[in-house]
Amino acid sequence: MASAPAFKPHGLIRTPIEEVLYHKAHIANVYTGIADPKEHETVALMLAILYSNVFPTRENFAVSAKQPPTPDSDTRCDIVVRYLESGYQKIRALCFAECKRAKKSQTFSLKALEEQALGYCRRCHSFMLP
Repeated sequence: MASAPAFKPHGLIRTPIEEVLYHKAHIANVYTGIADPKEHETVALMLAILYSNVFPTRENFAVSAKQPPTPDSDTRCDIVVRYLESGYQKIRALCFAECKRAKKSQTFSLKALEEQALGYCRRCHSFMLP
């Protein structure tokens, strides 16, 4: 039985689990045979990368999945980076990401994605205003 090659960090992929998540989310997935990975695979990879590369200390930041723009909203965003506002006990949204499957992110649906993002921003912004 052949052993798996030793993992070597590369780019934003710093751990063995991130490597596996990358292969599960990759469009031309030769490792698992998946040519059209599900959206949740991309979300899992992006959450791992954000936590290990961008917000490793997590002291004043939180990376959340399926976050609504307001407490009573049925809308959810795939990934939202939030932060604790300095001097306050208020959490604000810093940025967000909508992850789409490859076949859903083609040119014909980018306008719909932009409109979805804009709507989320408007709802979040109106809720966050003092």
